[in-house]
Formats: sequence, structure tokens, C-alpha cells
Amino acid sequence: MYIEKEFNDSKSDTYEVITEEELYKRIPILRNQLTEEEEKFIMIDYENGKVYINPKHKLKSVFTDNSARATNQANFTANIWTYVINRKSYYFKIIFISILIIIASYLISWAILNLLFWFLFYTYFSTLGAIDNYNVGTLNASIVITKWPTRIAVLTDLSMGLGKYPVVRICKMKIPRKYNKINERIPVSCGYQNVEDQNFWDYVMPNPLVYATNNEKAIQQKINEIPTQEWIDLKSWIKTNRSNFYEGYYPIRADDNNWKEYENPKFSAFFEEKKPVRIKRR
Repeated sequence: MYIEKEFNDSKSDTYEVITEEELYKRIPILRNQLTEEEEKFIMIDYENGKVYINPKHKLKSVFTDNSARATNQANFTANIWTYVINRKSYYFKIIFISILIIIASYLISWAILNLLFWFLFYTYFSTLGAIDNYNVGTLNASIVITKWPTRIAVLTDLSMGLGKYPVVRICKMKIPRKYNKINERIPVSCGYQNVEDQNFWDYVMPNPLVYATNNEKAIQQKINEIPTQEWIDLKSWIKTNRSNFYEGYYPIRADDNNWKEYENPKFSAFFEEKKPVRIKRR
């Protein structure tokens, strides 16, 4: 995923203008793909030569950040009611908190209802933001690695457009029962944010596609759209890190990426479990 600033900072004299026909000669897959009726943006993965032609989606939420562009955009149409049902425990909490606010308004002051309005306003647009993310987020590979609690491992690249910052993100998720199996492959659409002043995204929120549909064929199609090498790399990481399945970010350090620039990179997380402290015995 990249941000426009990375390209604005690059030197314009390094680019050349070519004709439309020359573009089609260089990238034949683009022919008949670029129509004026629908805005699109194109990303090319120069490592494997794959061309991604992504539509520009109309956003539903005022909270959705569209300043970044995904390379492999998820382009997944989520069903909002399926999403709510599959996350019913979360929305039961929303209802419970709303009832408490109403009771407090009755017992203390009706002015407290203003808090309820803003709480429901935020919840509504946050839900729409999650639905937006299924369209505009980055499609990534994830695998269920533990049960009780369920944790998934997500392989993604935190690059903002320049450099490579591969990482495995482990987080707790309540997955629908039929997918909640060890080693189950689950496609996710990831949203990214930057909190610290670093050259990579330091916060990742994966949204499992299985939340947003009951269509198994649609899920399988998205699994197939994820490059095979990403599934291989993720399984390899899981195999060699079985003793460290706790929530957090795990940079994959190698000579061909940019993690060597950061000895202690900072990542952002909220309400994550604490890793057990290992005490060395004498």
C-alpha cells in the first residue's frame, strides 16, 4: 500500500509521456480496461510482473481514509447484515452500553442522551468504514493458528510505496465456526495507519472476509487471488515460530528488505494481550 506523498516527492524528470497505444504495447492487459465511465488506478508488481487494475470505489463512511492506495486491492463487496450477524457479540455490547446510557439519562439527567447520540453515530460510521475497507483495503493472506482463544497470523507488507517491510501480524479474532479451524486459510482486507514518524505503516487492522459473506465460492475466489508465494511464506513463518503465537507485530528480517534501517521499530496496538514474561532460572 502506498501514499501519494511518496510519489509527489519523487523527481518528475524521471518520467516520460507515452501514447495510449504505446501503453497497450507495454502492458497488453490494459487494453479495453481503461474506460472514462469508471475511474481506475493501476499498480504493477515488478517482482512477479503482475498488473493490478483497481477501480476507485465510492465510500460510505466519513471515517474512511482514502489517502492510501492498495496494490492488490481487495475489491470485495461486503454484506452489511452478514457482517453484523457474524460480529453479533460486538453489537450486543453496543446495545448493552446504549441501554446503560438510557438508564443513566433517566436516573441522572436527560442531557446524557447526547452521549448516546454520538456513541451510536460513531458506531454506525465505524461499521460503514469497515464495509468500505473490504473494497479499498489490501488483500492479504491469513491463517488460523490457535483456538481458545482464536488467533490469526496475517502476512502483509507495511511499505508506504518505497522499500519493503514484510511483517506477520498476529491478533485475536472471533471467526465464524465453520472457518475456525487450525491451519484454515482466510483472506483478509487490511487497513493501515501511521502513528509514529517512520517510513512504514505502524498500525494494521485485518478484516476477515468471512465476516462479510456466507458465500464459500466468493471466499475461495479471493484465496486464489492471493499469490501462492505469500501462502508459502506465511506457512513457513508459522512453522518456525510455533512458540511465539501471541498478539503483536513480527517483522520478517532479511537482506532483501528494509528492516535493517530500524533496530527497534515501533508499532501501534490497542487492548492486545500481554506476552508472558519468561523468567530465567538459575
